[in-house]
Amino acid sequence: MSYVFDGLEPKAVLKNFYDFSQAAPRMNMESGVGAYGGSNFLVEFAKKLGLDYYQDENLNVIIYKPATPGYEHVPTVMLEGHIDMVCAADDGVEHDWEHDPVEIVVDDDKDTVHANGTTLGADDGLGIAMIMAVLESKEIEHPALECVFTINEETDMYGALHLHYEKLKSKIVISMDATRISLGGGGQYDLELLPSYEKIPAREGDIQGEIRISGLLGGHSGKNAYMERGNANVLVCRVLSELEKKNVPFRLISFIGGEFTSCAIARNAVCRLAFPEACRDTVAATVEEYAKTFKTELEVPDPYVELEYKQLAAGEMVSETMDDASTAKFVNLMITLPDGLNSLHKYFDHKYDSTVNVGVVEMPEDKNCLRLTACIRYESASKLVLARDKVCRVCDLCGVPYRNFEDLAQWEYNPRSRAYELAKEIYSDIPGAIGQGCCEMGIFIKNMPGVDAIGLGPVVDSPHSPKEKFQIGILAEDWERFVKTLKALKDY
Repeated sequence: MSYVFDGLEPKAVLKNFYDFSQAAPRMNMESGVGAYGGSNFLVEFAKKLGLDYYQDENLNVIIYKPATPGYEHVPTVMLEGHIDMVCAADDGVEHDWEHDPVEIVVDDDKDTVHANGTTLGADDGLGIAMIMAVLESKEIEHPALECVFTINEETDMYGALHLHYEKLKSKIVISMDATRISLGGGGQYDLELLPSYEKIPAREGDIQGEIRISGLLGGHSGKNAYMERGNANVLVCRVLSELEKKNVPFRLISFIGGEFTSCAIARNAVCRLAFPEACRDTVAATVEEYAKTFKTELEVPDPYVELEYKQLAAGEMVSETMDDASTAKFVNLMITLPDGLNSLHKYFDHKYDSTVNVGVVEMPEDKNCLRLTACIRYESASKLVLARDKVCRVCDLCGVPYRNFEDLAQWEYNPRSRAYELAKEIYSDIPGAIGQGCCEMGIFIKNMPGVDAIGLGPVVDSPHSPKEKFQIGILAEDWERFVKTLKALKDY
């Protein structure tokens, strides 16, 4: 695609964002396997600038830049961002994430930037572009820099967890993934739920149908939680629960929902089920009823929601379904699991204190069980305990095995940061707050005891969804403040 940012500022940041966005793939991967376009792109970038770099076996990258004159006495600063992005597309949009670059669109206002039907990758490609602009600049004043670019932040934080910390000596860490000006951030605790099921021959005389939900905005399960957007997995199961109340003896065939990452609010879900032909009108009418209900409930946070039903043709029907007990267990689990905003932060408006997101429902081919993920985000450790207890007790009551597969400590809110003291005049109209995602800062702090940490990342709207966008005017402000903060570190 042709370059879309001609004549727009900040020129260097936008150019780097564009170039990085074309470096496919930026998807998550099994650690150490295959070529990773974003990682290799950054290595070539360092080589062109003649800067020292280190690329580890996991494809994390560290680029080093000496202090500018007059900043040699300042402690080394780590600028950090993550290479990967959530890869999601609108219904009907085909995108080969392993080979196709993101198609960036600048609206006629010359300010709004989004992608053509997919996630944009401004989370965290825009933060990385800002770091790159500092690395290539000969005018920006700054201390010695260690610029860290990690893999798999959006899934399991594997890059940050397995970073070679002996390669770093930074005493100050600035996250370009935590939105301006962040002094703390959430922790994340992910549970994997594995409800088993038994397959039996399809019941004689049953017909089979499909319930599909789409059009939801989705988004970040922390940052967007207070908006109370719809979760596709939960919404479809509300329809199933209503069918139970109407005595429709359905059996599940399959259920697939979410973006295959626990931290994104599920935008789409597809459920197939079998039921007696005599219940055809009841099923169709119930779906129609709930389509109207969801339109009303979600009119403000999710105005484009669509719920549809279709009967499967003979060639689409299958010979086996789940048994009655497995079907009931799944519906009971989904209806009773906590999901969405649990509590708001006591100090900050429109910030969560704890959330739960049932982000993924899938059916592994080699197992007789479904796989669900429950992502718990939390700002206070006590709220993690409560949310985790709720999820685990629901699983115990439903007879569903579960296991923890991710436990990432929160970045404790610290308004006494020395770096913040130097930055707060530059951000005088923006009070220090808390990040709404589980950025990697908690991991860095744990592995780099005593570091001073703040977040100065750019503003990105609706990350983790195809509605992701940013405003060039706001980016220009963020960039100017960031550069001034680096300069102010001379007095650290």
